[in-house]
Amino acid sequence: MTRKLLLITALAGFIISGCNPIDCCDRSVITTDTPTVDIPDGGGDEDITITCPMGWTVIEKPTWVTVNPMSGTGSMEVNISADENDTGKFRSGKVVILADNGDTLTITVKQKAGTMVYVTGWHYDVGAFYGASLWVNGTLHTLPNQVNGFDYAWNNVGNSVFVTDDGTVYVAGIQDFDYNWEVPTLWIDGIPQVFLEEHSYTSGDRGGANSVYVTKEGAVYVAGYIREWDGIGFDCFPPKAILWVNGTKQVLSEYGYAQSVCVGPDGAVYVVGREYNGIYHIAVLWKNGVKQELSGNEGIAKSVCVASDGAVYVAGIDDNCAALWKNGTKQVLSTLPYSMANSVCVAVDGSVYVAGSERPTSSDTAILWRNGTKQVLSYDTWSRAFSVFAAENGAVYVSGTNYNDGTYYESPVLWKNGTRQALPLLLGGGPVAYPLSIFVK
Repeated sequence: MTRKLLLITALAGFIISGCNPIDCCDRSVITTDTPTVDIPDGGGDEDITITCPMGWTVIEKPTWVTVNPMSGTGSMEVNISADENDTGKFRSGKVVILADNGDTLTITVKQKAGTMVYVTGWHYDVGAFYGASLWVNGTLHTLPNQVNGFDYAWNNVGNSVFVTDDGTVYVAGIQDFDYNWEVPTLWIDGIPQVFLEEHSYTSGDRGGANSVYVTKEGAVYVAGYIREWDGIGFDCFPPKAILWVNGTKQVLSEYGYAQSVCVGPDGAVYVVGREYNGIYHIAVLWKNGVKQELSGNEGIAKSVCVASDGAVYVAGIDDNCAALWKNGTKQVLSTLPYSMANSVCVAVDGSVYVAGSERPTSSDTAILWRNGTKQVLSYDTWSRAFSVFAAENGAVYVSGTNYNDGTYYESPVLWKNGTRQALPLLLGGGPVAYPLSIFVK
């Protein structure tokens, strides 16, 4: 009997002296059943429930996130929202809420990047020189033209654009500081670097960067050419086809051009271009540096794309006609002379798109081939399609030019699913611009 009494007394004492769970529990007094909020790339909002027995206040949040209300008392719904993510990069931030007793609640807000359309090429700059262009969602930017004290203010071109998952923008192209003294250049987020060891205003090698590809591991591949200086005046030896890997030069051909580079799902590196065989300039494909001839007569391979199943597609020109090679087997896209296949891309659903042009009369017509079937993009007097990109959401983008009745020049345009929209020209510059490469992220 005495033991039972002692036990009951001890339990009663524990209950009487027990603390308020709000004051002494290890668990925070402020909670939510939605610790992570995912906002669509185009913008949106989500209501979450905050559970708290006292007052609370939002003490921290990203600038791009809106929280409503910012403070309250007791449990209630809170709206978390964000506008369209037009930064070109995934973003994430934390909303921190402080309860009156000092406890905190952290909510993670995530948002994928919205669709970003990058186009590079060239435009007439002020003073009738060419400026290297980068259009981002329709806004024109002129790429810088100074490296190591050199002022490349003559004729600069962006030939290829690639954007990585973290939003870094690579543009491969050419800078020129004396009309015909060009140097291969890679712009990384607008900062140029030159791929020549020795060059100056009066001596040194010349060259150009035609294509850039960046792997998920961060390896940077640039395809182009170098013309070595002969040491006399402005003359140079014939061009050499070059592949730069993280800035290190690899010679693919002693007489040729490298036009496009792509890395396959197995890590193999594919480069296409043209090579002089002593009779013709022929279309060629290099796989890991080993050459395969694609054409027997005059031709050029202009673009390469490797599908997820490993199939290798090459777009170009063979015997003066547009052609597509799949795993080395040629398909004639057009029998019209002077037709061109400039760019190839494989969509998520396996469809193969080729952008180019035909010349049915005396002027070019912009063409998009889908699985070999032709679609005329413009019936105007003169138009050309230079690059195609099939986005993950199924939209197909093509960059090119279209004849402008007002200026009598070819104006830069972008087709999305066949619908044309104009790209802006430089204010105060000339009436012409060429959008040569497109990338959609």
